[in-house]
Amino acid sequence: MRAAVSLVTLGFFAPVAAGCISNEYVIPRDELHRLVMTPPELRGQQVHVIQDLGSRRADAIPTDGPDWERQVQPPPPQPAPEAWQQQPPPADAWQQQPPPPDGYVGGPNVQVNISGNFDVNPPGAYHPPGSVGWQGGPRPLGRATASGGSWQGTPPPSGGSITGGGGGWRGTPSSSGGGSGWHGVPAGGGKSGGGGGGSSSGKLDLGSGGGGGGEAMVLLAVVLAAIAVVAAISLVSSEGVRFDGVAQMSPGQPVHLKQQGGGELVIALGDLTPVAIAGTVEAKVMDDEGYGIRTLDHLRLDRSWAPVFKLDGGSMTFSSGNAVHSGFIADMQFGVFVRPWLGLLLTAGVGGAGDEYGATLTRHTFGFELQSLPLEAGPFQFGGYANVGAAAIASTAEGSGGVEWGNAIGGGILGELQVTSRLCLTLRAGANEAFFERIGTTSPAATFTGGIALY
Repeated sequence: MRAAVSLVTLGFFAPVAAGCISNEYVIPRDELHRLVMTPPELRGQQVHVIQDLGSRRADAIPTDGPDWERQVQPPPPQPAPEAWQQQPPPADAWQQQPPPPDGYVGGPNVQVNISGNFDVNPPGAYHPPGSVGWQGGPRPLGRATASGGSWQGTPPPSGGSITGGGGGWRGTPSSSGGGSGWHGVPAGGGKSGGGGGGSSSGKLDLGSGGGGGGEAMVLLAVVLAAIAVVAAISLVSSEGVRFDGVAQMSPGQPVHLKQQGGGELVIALGDLTPVAIAGTVEAKVMDDEGYGIRTLDHLRLDRSWAPVFKLDGGSMTFSSGNAVHSGFIADMQFGVFVRPWLGLLLTAGVGGAGDEYGATLTRHTFGFELQSLPLEAGPFQFGGYANVGAAAIASTAEGSGGVEWGNAIGGGILGELQVTSRLCLTLRAGANEAFFERIGTTSPAATFTGGIALY
């Protein structure tokens, strides 16, 4: 009977589990606008994409090897050109200049007549050899020579002066004492500078009658567990493993822009412009075309207003009358997190154990659960839970009576480990108390379970 129910249930829900992830990745609208504002050569380095559900038309293009890396990596930045700077002339530049030819004077040629008159010739004035103003070569600065009734010389380099008046010239006699010439005294010094995750005893008495109630509770547990398992397999193979995170692609990767009118525009990622995405309803990239898509990191799980399905299983130890039983329990939950740390869920816990007479004793709870995950350490979030609702207990033993219903309340600690941006592994440890008024007893239970959570 149990095997038949399980097979029928699995056969009915098998098509649900046939869904798979697609070769298409959706670029969210906000990300599309961000990419347009990013330099074209850098757009493919980090792109937020969400993998679509559906059929896959072809295998994904491999994204390993140096050839793919060269297509995706941006070109290295070119060094900025150095600013041209004029180099200062060397300190001894004056020594590198060739001497002027004979007959040219580097500065003004001054002639002083004995009578006090001045004759000034412009720089570079030519004097034929043998004439009155001729010099055989450049003269030292500040030196004068008298010849033939006149004096020739060059002025001092800074602040020098020649005084003439009354037919005479003021100067310092030559140290050589020669009577044929004079040496003028130049002003200043010509100096310059610079810087730079039982036992049993007794028998439960639920009243008179057959064990039909107990068989029905067993059947209910099997059906619910089978449905939950098939749903979990379907969700894990689709929502749980679909990629939602950061991917890397080439700037030349084709982007399919679905337009409001139903058309489609295909354009390279690096060529996107505000005008091109203005009328876009949806943007997609494909991992089986272009240069391929390399998925990098999943985004952090966001539980804000996220629907959630949870399934876990483990051990349950509970008492009934004077007996203690240990068996299996499966918790199935569905709800929504209204805050990243606070969830409201419908819950069903189906379980049971065998007694010493070979009968099956079932103990189920149904109700509402409040979950809180305020603490976190990396990908691990933990907190607690509390639930309230109804409890049902029954036995398949002949003469055990029908199903006994009562109230239940419980709580415990809860932890979740993020695997992808939509899938978590869960651990629960807690206790609950069931109150059965007709038989005048309570049934405490302790549970320890592990499973999955799909957001």
